[in-house]
Amino acid sequence: MNGRRALLAAALLAGGSLAVAAPPAPAGRTLVLRYGTPVPMKTLQPLSSKRVHQGQRFDLEVSDDVRVEGMLVIPKGARGVGEVSRVVTKGVMGKAGKLEVRVMFVEVGGTRIRLDGVARDRGESGVAPVALAAPLIGVSAGLFTGTSAVIPAGSVINGYVFADVPLVKPTAN
Repeated sequence: MNGRRALLAAALLAGGSLAVAAPPAPAGRTLVLRYGTPVPMKTLQPLSSKRVHQGQRFDLEVSDDVRVEGMLVIPKGARGVGEVSRVVTKGVMGKAGKLEVRVMFVEVGGTRIRLDGVARDRGESGVAPVALAAPLIGVSAGLFTGTSAVIPAGSVINGYVFADVPLVKPTAN
């Protein structure tokens, strides 16, 4: 694990941003990406309760830079990954589709920073029209369905840092 953090430190230092700490830095030089820090993400493709399945992973992208004390920690455009955590398909009798997704992690310099955060959508229910139509058209009213839940491409999903991540501030040469 420390070797992986050292590689991240070297990669990020070359780009002039902060790095995940391998060994403890000298006093006063350690910064921390704190638990709960927001990491704004956006979906790259549409997600629909009609087409996805539980456990399916999908790509996310960081939509704004994340900084600690003015230093870039997670750049805009960094790749993230989310997962479909719940899918309910639309059904007969006007049942609406439901979709819930969660943010898993963002990758920075080859290292994953674990995130937490969810987004949900629910299709529109067709229960009221079915109830009104049933006396008029009989049994076939039960064939009306609700709509699928959809999270469009470009939708914002806020991720939050899952645990404190120690950082090393680059030294000036």
